Amino acid sequence: MKFIYKTIKFLFILIICFSCSKGNTPPELDIDPTFVRGKFINDYTYQVHPRVSDAFSNAYFSLWVPENLTIKAILVISPGSGSTSLGEVALKEWQDYAKKEKLALVGLQIENNRANEIESNVEALLYALKELTTKNTISEVNNLPFLFSGFSAGGKYSYSYALNLKYRTIAFANIKGFMADGGVSVSTVPGLIIVGELEGSQRIAAIKEAFYAHRKDQNVICFAIEPNTGHSIDNSNTLVRAFFSAVLKKRLVNGSLVELTEAEVILGNYDTKEVFPYANYPYDKTKAISLIDDDFKNTWLQFIQ
Repeated sequence: MKFIYKTIKFLFILIICFSCSKGNTPPELDIDPTFVRGKFINDYTYQVHPRVSDAFSNAYFSLWVPENLTIKAILVISPGSGSTSLGEVALKEWQDYAKKEKLALVGLQIENNRANEIESNVEALLYALKELTTKNTISEVNNLPFLFSGFSAGGKYSYSYALNLKYRTIAFANIKGFMADGGVSVSTVPGLIIVGELEGSQRIAAIKEAFYAHRKDQNVICFAIEPNTGHSIDNSNTLVRAFFSAVLKKRLVNGSLVELTEAEVILGNYDTKEVFPYANYPYDKTKAISLIDDDFKNTWLQFIQ
């Protein structure tokens, strides 16, 4: 009897301790802290809620995917400061291009608090993409490689996103976004830099120096000055789309990213408008334009005239 009594007493104390311990556990500790990170605005638009440590106060992402196609990459379009590209994914010109190249389109609207910090932007993009592709039962799109393009501040961000995600980035395009000569790496992904002829000689010179820094490190980078235009998109997307199409052929092989070196592309002299195979280029290669292939070369020559 004494043994049974002690056993019952022990079990009773154990139950009481367990109940108290469970009752004292803060409810939030029972929830995955990453579970509630945002909400759907509609089936194809997602809002990511900022955390205290994030560099943005608002972040929205829209997705468009062509039907009945096997998608091979994701094109992210970034807007200028204080603007949005959420509706860009609905434009016929982008949708037609996406169908041609088998791309998913992502538009965004991010209000940044700290302009030079992009890690939280990238994390929000990846999170929203995962949520959107899961909801729409196209999870196979979630891990595809990226193309990044943007205008003004969006061009600068596109360049930064490409560097941050270079392990899965095919190429980037920076349309009239400022770039400084710094942070250049030989492992930078192929890129296109466009400036406007009317943006001012000092701005053009600074961005051109950034281009030269990339070329000095043998990066595959194209540079173009759009004639008779200032700080606006104008016809830049024509060159952007031609550039991405050319790079896609060389960089994305059987679904895998392959390296593209300067020795594999055509080089152009901006001043003389002459073009040569890499091996035959007679001028300073560190200032040569990377022209990818014949089709892109012809589009570039027409664009800069």
